[in-house]
Amino acid sequence: MDLIKKIYRYLIGDSRLNPVEQRLLNAITLLNGISSLGGTFSPANHEQPVLMIIHLASATGFFSIYYLSRFRKLYSLAFWPTVLLMVMFLGINFIFNAGINGGAHYYLLAAFVIAVILAKSKFRIWSTFVLFLAVTLFLIVFEMRNPDLIIPHMNMTDRYEDVMSNFLFVQILIGVIILILMRNLNIERDKSEQLLQLETCFYQFDEIITQHNLEKIKTIGDSYMAAGGLPNYSSTHAVDMVLAALEMQSISQGHQKINSDSDDLIWRHRIGYSYRAAFCGCYRGK
Repeated sequence: MDLIKKIYRYLIGDSRLNPVEQRLLNAITLLNGISSLGGTFSPANHEQPVLMIIHLASATGFFSIYYLSRFRKLYSLAFWPTVLLMVMFLGINFIFNAGINGGAHYYLLAAFVIAVILAKSKFRIWSTFVLFLAVTLFLIVFEMRNPDLIIPHMNMTDRYEDVMSNFLFVQILIGVIILILMRNLNIERDKSEQLLQLETCFYQFDEIITQHNLEKIKTIGDSYMAAGGLPNYSSTHAVDMVLAALEMQSISQGHQKINSDSDDLIWRHRIGYSYRAAFCGCYRGK
């Protein structure tokens, strides 16, 4: 299992280091590259060298985009090259693979789903919708007006094999994409829940600090900093700090107990205490 996770993190990316958009693009371009490369060596395409060249060219394109996204961190620039490459590949494959009677057009739905998933803005989503709608209508009208330019299957057996294999592969491809999405969604959901738990703790810490007349300085990531005897001197500030720290410790232990019972992330805590003179500046009179 650890080996599988290492391979996944190397090929797709680490959730701690790579944003979800990059991981999705890496997975999708890698899968498309592998599927196109497989189509290059498919026995059904050996009779049509054009299809072999199309699959090989698209595989090269997808693997190039994958490399630039995964290892060169250029995923933000790879959206339109990925979408346009899918559209060009499917359009040409539609003409050379029996048109509407073939199986290439099944990929249009999968490609549209992929493009919408990768889109980060409303503009990209609507542009993608318009693009795929226009391409679909163009291919249908093109076949209606130029049926002689569409290369048909050699026989009915080839047609059934092509349609069945493409239809099943599209289902498998969409299933794999959904699994990848669910994995990344669960990772992001876990991050959100962890941040929510941390925010809840910090909110409770704020109440403790206020009750003991202490001054919150700032939060640094998952660290909480406060001071006593500021801005007004207090003869009991050292005791107040200790009492506040003990209450914070009690709250952290309570969260640990709840999370351990539900198998959630357990926040470990460490308390540091320093007693010395403090130097501070004023900002806008505060």
